[in-house]
Amino acid sequence: MPMLLVNKDMIRKLKEANKNRKFPEEISNPLENWETTKEISKGKKNIICYAS
Repeated sequence: MPMLLVNKDMIRKLKEANKNRKFPEEISNPLENWETTKEISKGKKNIICYAS
């Protein structure tokens, strides 16, 4: 089963450090057939696991 882990805090920090950095659209909007299987949150730190 394919999986995707997204560390939203890391992505936010990378974007702040380099305003020209681009990420694929799927990072913030996964495809419709991908489901959230687990979300780990601690304050602003947020890691999401998606599976198709």
